[in-house]
Amino acid sequence: MYIHLNKKITVPNCNKVRTISWSSDHEFIACGGENGVLKVIKLEANLNSLNKGDNARNFSHNQTLESHKTTVQHVCWNEPFQKLTSSDDAGSIIVWMLYKGMWYEEMVNNRNKSLVTGMAWTFDGQKICIVYDDGAIITGSVDGNRIWGKDIKNANLSKVEWSPDGKTILIGTNELEVQCFDNMGNFVKKVPLATLQALYGRANAYKEVPTLVSIKWFKNSAIDHPLIVAFEDGWLQLMKHEADDFPLLINTELKISSVEWNNAGDMFAVTGSGQAEDGSRKNFLKLYSNEGDMLQMVKVPGSEICDCSWDKSGLKLALAVDTYIFFASVKPNYDWGYLTNAIVFALPSHGRGKRLIFKEIRTNETYEKEVNNFCQMATWMQSCAVVSKVEQGGIISGSGAGGSGSGGGGSSAQSTAEGKRSNSEQTHSLALYNSIGTLIDRHLVNMKVRHCCINSTQMIVASDDSFYAWTFNQSFSGGTVSLKNVHSERLYNELALQSAGGERLEGGHSQQTATATLVSRSDPISCITASERNLLVANQSGVINQFLLPNAVRVHQIQVADCIPYRLAMNRNSSRLSLIDKSSKLYIYDFDATNEQTGTEGDWLDVRLQDVWDMRWAADSADLLAVCEKSRLVILNSSTLEREEPVLSNGNICSFEQLRVKTLLLDSLIVDTMANGTGAKKAVDSYIDQVESQSIRELKDIMAESLPDAVNYILQGASLPSLWNIVAEHSLNSLQLDTASLALVKCKDYKGLQFIKKLNKLSDDDLKLAQVLTYLNRFEEAETIYIERNRPELAIHMNEVLGRYSRVLELLEKYRIANYRKEVESARYKLAQYHADHCQWAEAAENFEKVSAYQQLVPCYIHLENYNGLVRLIDRITSSDSALLTDIGVFLQSMGLCKDSARALVKAGKVERAIEVCVSMSEWKLAIDLAHEHKFEHIDSILSQYVDHLLLERKYIEIVEVKANKISNASAMVVTLIGELKKTGKGDAALFKKLFVLIGMLHQEGRRKANKGATSTALDDLLTTDEAIPSDLDKKMVEDPWKGAEAYHFLLLTQRHLYESYYDLAMKTALHLQDYEEFLSNEEIYSLIALASYSCKSFSVCSKAFIKLEAMSTDSREPNWNASVLIGEPDSEDLDRVDISQEQREKYEKLAIEIFGVNSPNEQERQGTEMTVECKFCGTSIPDYSISCRQCSTKFLPCIVSGKSILDSRHQWTCKQCAHQAIKTEIKQYNNCPLCHFRID
Repeated sequence: MYIHLNKKITVPNCNKVRTISWSSDHEFIACGGENGVLKVIKLEANLNSLNKGDNARNFSHNQTLESHKTTVQHVCWNEPFQKLTSSDDAGSIIVWMLYKGMWYEEMVNNRNKSLVTGMAWTFDGQKICIVYDDGAIITGSVDGNRIWGKDIKNANLSKVEWSPDGKTILIGTNELEVQCFDNMGNFVKKVPLATLQALYGRANAYKEVPTLVSIKWFKNSAIDHPLIVAFEDGWLQLMKHEADDFPLLINTELKISSVEWNNAGDMFAVTGSGQAEDGSRKNFLKLYSNEGDMLQMVKVPGSEICDCSWDKSGLKLALAVDTYIFFASVKPNYDWGYLTNAIVFALPSHGRGKRLIFKEIRTNETYEKEVNNFCQMATWMQSCAVVSKVEQGGIISGSGAGGSGSGGGGSSAQSTAEGKRSNSEQTHSLALYNSIGTLIDRHLVNMKVRHCCINSTQMIVASDDSFYAWTFNQSFSGGTVSLKNVHSERLYNELALQSAGGERLEGGHSQQTATATLVSRSDPISCITASERNLLVANQSGVINQFLLPNAVRVHQIQVADCIPYRLAMNRNSSRLSLIDKSSKLYIYDFDATNEQTGTEGDWLDVRLQDVWDMRWAADSADLLAVCEKSRLVILNSSTLEREEPVLSNGNICSFEQLRVKTLLLDSLIVDTMANGTGAKKAVDSYIDQVESQSIRELKDIMAESLPDAVNYILQGASLPSLWNIVAEHSLNSLQLDTASLALVKCKDYKGLQFIKKLNKLSDDDLKLAQVLTYLNRFEEAETIYIERNRPELAIHMNEVLGRYSRVLELLEKYRIANYRKEVESARYKLAQYHADHCQWAEAAENFEKVSAYQQLVPCYIHLENYNGLVRLIDRITSSDSALLTDIGVFLQSMGLCKDSARALVKAGKVERAIEVCVSMSEWKLAIDLAHEHKFEHIDSILSQYVDHLLLERKYIEIVEVKANKISNASAMVVTLIGELKKTGKGDAALFKKLFVLIGMLHQEGRRKANKGATSTALDDLLTTDEAIPSDLDKKMVEDPWKGAEAYHFLLLTQRHLYESYYDLAMKTALHLQDYEEFLSNEEIYSLIALASYSCKSFSVCSKAFIKLEAMSTDSREPNWNASVLIGEPDSEDLDRVDISQEQREKYEKLAIEIFGVNSPNEQERQGTEMTVECKFCGTSIPDYSISCRQCSTKFLPCIVSGKSILDSRHQWTCKQCAHQAIKTEIKQYNNCPLCHFRID
């Protein structure tokens, strides 16, 4: 973490600035001060100067708002509605709005009674709460309407803050209280300040109560302690919520003037005045983490600092100091690292996790990795080491791990519950990833990890008092690690190396197998670093212990006075150490030097740079060190202590080799990634800049004049390989091969010398130059030369070697060289392979299809879910490629495409497998057709097993489908289903009719097959079974399979006539129900007859129905009631039955008395009003509702349309499907048979 001041703005008329606020959404800065000054400005970055430091920022808006007359005390933004609210010490409140680029007054409120001491908008911008010094509280809406207000008597209010959800208001008083209200103004409770009250208990006796300075509640609860309550005397507490009884208590050692969270919630700023080292009072800006650890501080010039505010990115702070606005730049401790060909950094994710973003530099590919409970990270070459906390009882999988840099710092935070919250060991996961986020190895350690570093073979982690070295594997296959398997390899304790009596312990270490033993916390570890041979561990006291790796034997101890080490780094041969302390000072220690005062080995060099925030030793030189000092990059020679001219740069150092420093604009990269997602518009290399050393710049200037002078310059100075490389490249460009050979010899570049020998064999200078450009990776220029020399085949070959197959295809289309078609097919296939390797399936499929590479095309279609494409491939792939056809068939089966899957398997020669697919997906017809077509003999056993399975699951309809070729067994299943439905009461008359119609149609289909001479098949024999048909229905089903359908058809028809008030038709239809007593209950039949006859006033029929109901039996013998009972008199045998329940009998008798006490049963016969007709067979006069002739006993068929009896067969119509009859005049209005729904011609 580094912070420095880089700009200041003077407020007009030298008015003192009292308050400042930076809009996080719109980047306007509002500041208010004395004499009613209120300004709104906006800073805009110069996008063309990404690496030129902060001075490239200019004003894009500057406006003075002139409505306040007295000192402006408060300004606050309403971010969602883009409004500004300001108040002065006269009680005037103004709401400003932006209109056409200018700010105007929207609302003005002047209470003129008391001073406004606090204002706050809800985070959604809907409400504002204003508190006054006299105890008044007013809450209003964004449109200016007052919601509620109240007065708190005998209280002086000072501050106000909303909770993130807008349901709670915290209001501070001058009596060391913070009161909690709901959003309607009802008092809830007091915020616990027990610790502060205990601290000031004695002060209260002397009336020395501290002033409440600020209440700040972070906008969401993603962090542990989002609530800050700060007091003027320097104490503040971090709380989990408004009722937290154990907050973190921090002594900032300042007279606090303001506190402010940044927009990410990972840190907050504290401003105020404190005592400097010389005893004077100075202004300070301090930054703290959200856990209360102090990250950095900086002195601020001026006599008084009043307020501060963060910008949107969290990289800038605006400070209100005297009559100025200072701007401070912040370099956060990003969790990031540079790999050989990639950048990795961590971004906030859901909850407490983070996302590791791996960005490859050359390909601009991005890979993400979610890490839960992220803690630390470090990088080395192609490896990324990540530390994450493991929840107790949890399981570690390949997805977890994470981190911060190798540096760290002490904390001034003291927990009020420290006695209750012991710093016990915690289990952490150590994970190793490669440059694309693939897990390589992992391990568990029982310690609270604060710092980590890595070399080529080991990962070292440290807690406050211990460190742990883990030797990892370079190859690993993932699995699951349980906490039960936690173990440690080496654990070294108490690096202070002090015994209980104060004597120093010599050498050695203590090994444990599980957890660390905490001996002392008096001198915690502040940072660590490791090279291949050495490990350095620094304590906050300035003691640095040196250990030899891999055995971690302590060999040396270094002391630096008045320094808290923050970051360590060693040069390439571990002979020098560079150190940045908490105050951003740079120190360099030479292990090989001799201390002139003590005569011992090792001494601090006389170099102490200020304001240093990053450093990197050269990878190819033990003397050169690159240092970031404020907004400048300085290269330092640690041997001569000479510094090169600084270069303006604001990037983090990635690497330093060949006298070039590679820097990364990490701030911009992270901001853009968070704004645009991982698919950022700009390439990664656009954030990377190459800074050349002064030696390279001077050498290039000399080479521009004379190449021999440049050679002499190197020979007379430092003969570095990197300088000779530059000379060699320049010589090759100018085809001065002798000088290039000399330079390559100096560089010991054997491959380069072989390349020059190859060039000497060429006679054409243009082709030589093209070869040189290719060697120097300037491929476009080389291609241009090849084309100009009419050698397109060389250009094509070069692009093929480079893997640029798209360009190869373009050149082949333009220049049709020999073997054109073969070359195009080869290039297109390789291009498709490239797209497939990068999971670009659409492009890969397009190219594979053009070259008919079906084997590779199938996985592409599968990833694209292009099932139609797979189906089309079945016809295009030959049957000889049975393996590929089988794969397609299996995949289509998993997608539920049975027909296409079977077709692919049959073409592959896997008929049995195709039939199994059909059976498993219940495509029985297709399975049987395939079995017959291919003469498959083993289908019977498969179907038999399936039928047994369906019987166990009571899936009778499915069994019917299987048994469709065996009519009796299929009917048995339907009857069984009907019985199940009647038992459970889940069926209705309409469903029963459909099921009985199904039985009739099955038997009809069987008759047609019999008429065609169909013979029994093996399947018929297989499906023959003796189960399931009830004995009382078996014979009836065989004799008349349609009778059940008739019963429920006429039942439904009777009900329909009743609902439609056709009572005469209802009675005539109900009378036919007497023939279906085996399907319908007697009570249901005769109740309908009684109801229908009563409705049509046929009391004679109604009376006989009641007689039958009253005499109905309750035993298993049902009366076989024929029509004569209703036409004539009841039989005595029918009346001699076991009585139904007495209660039911009394109901029927009572109802009969009520009906027939008024209406005589024989009234129609006496009056002669009964409608009669003549029987066509015997001429007897019978009632028109008769279902049979009482004289000749002729049975009349019922009409399936109206339910009437068909008295004249000459006027009847017969259905071709079910053979049931209807009156011709009635059926005319129908297109389908009412019973079986067969189409009527």
